[in-house]
Amino acid sequence: MPRSLLIATIVALLANGCGSDDDAPSSVRGLADQLGVYVGAGFVEGSHTAEFRSIAASEYNSLTAGLYWTQSEPQRGQFDFSAADDALAVAEAGRLRVRGHPLVWGRLALPQYVQDASSAQELRAIMREHITAIVGRYRGRIEQYDVVNEPITFAGSPGDDGNGLAEYVFTDLLGPGYIREALDIAHAADPEAKLFINDFFVMRPGAKQDYFFELARQLVESGAPLHGVGFQGHITPPFDPNYLPAAAEIGAAIDRFAALGLEVEITEIDVTLSDPANQLEYQAQIYRGLAEACFRRPACPGITTWGISDAYTWIEGFFSVQGAPLPYDESFAPKPAWGAIGEALIAARGAR
Repeated sequence: MPRSLLIATIVALLANGCGSDDDAPSSVRGLADQLGVYVGAGFVEGSHTAEFRSIAASEYNSLTAGLYWTQSEPQRGQFDFSAADDALAVAEAGRLRVRGHPLVWGRLALPQYVQDASSAQELRAIMREHITAIVGRYRGRIEQYDVVNEPITFAGSPGDDGNGLAEYVFTDLLGPGYIREALDIAHAADPEAKLFINDFFVMRPGAKQDYFFELARQLVESGAPLHGVGFQGHITPPFDPNYLPAAAEIGAAIDRFAALGLEVEITEIDVTLSDPANQLEYQAQIYRGLAEACFRRPACPGITTWGISDAYTWIEGFFSVQGAPLPYDESFAPKPAWGAIGEALIAARGAR
């Protein structure tokens, strides 16, 4: 879909029973700003390109800065903030909200010195130093953090302790309390930042959602500084092509966690296609369902696509699959999926 057609479509939709179009926004960002919600991009693959930066700064109103441990503190006490500083520079120039992702992630991107910690005392000190340095550096600039990423077992199995927590060095040495400890450290470093836990395969009902909900409930009831949960939006990914939660399931999941007093964001959206040439409208329907399920609910203030363009995706880099998962094509032109997000914003106007 050419950008001019996208803009014309949005303006027409606004005029067609959605209110006066005298001052109607002519972009997805304008619609999101008007509604008071966020459409974000992960500052990930492709972020070095001029096209990515231009679109991120002008068409989105939120950016997720990567804070991966192997990148930000590859050796203990030796910090490299260049990647996050780069993301912040783009975001602040374009007046975008910033999310930080992630502070603690046991599954991947963890330096060997963290994995080799030999005692709870050592690991606790390493974690405190790491979180304090990052959150302290960006205090007042990063609005929210995925403090702990993917705490639940991959497929929602009970795990060794029956609580659904994945077995990482953190659980091995610090026990399940490591999540509360990480939240407390981050809160002390920036009391104004919103703190999230984030996981995948939790939008559909089942054991994984139940374990994630129970973790959130326990944290809330214990008085932990937890403000929200992130639902990773990896839809029909190569590691589970059948993962396609219905819009009603997504809405019910948001409502379930919102009942705890938490915000919910859909944090890492990509929709992998098996036949990209013939499935763009199908993909657009999925994007619209995700976005509308979120934006119809005040507890869900934002969605984030995990990148921008099909030219640069983690799906291709990690799985060697060209699934055209993002809302802009390989030439950085908007696809029907991008227009569908705009349509979802329009549809949500009355509900919010």
